Amino acid sequence: GSRIIINSGAAATEIEVPESSGCKVLTNTVLTSKSLEGFDKLENGEYRTDNFSNSENKIVIEVDAAISSLKVVRY
Repeated sequence: GSRIIINSGAAATEIEVPESSGCKVLTNTVLTSKSLEGFDKLENGEYRTDNFSNSENKIVIEVDAAISSLKVVRY
């Protein structure tokens, strides 16, 4: 699997991940805007794609930053 850690201030962040990979987003901060199409919201700021548990390739994105918007695009 892959782990992406966002730990800096930015106005907007966009990340592209393959649709065949399972993806989980963990957020520790309040995001004013988020576009996480295809993700289910779980507890404690966690979002997952429905194929995360069964996917061979997993991507975990940890957001611990002051960013105003986060967009994860699956292709």
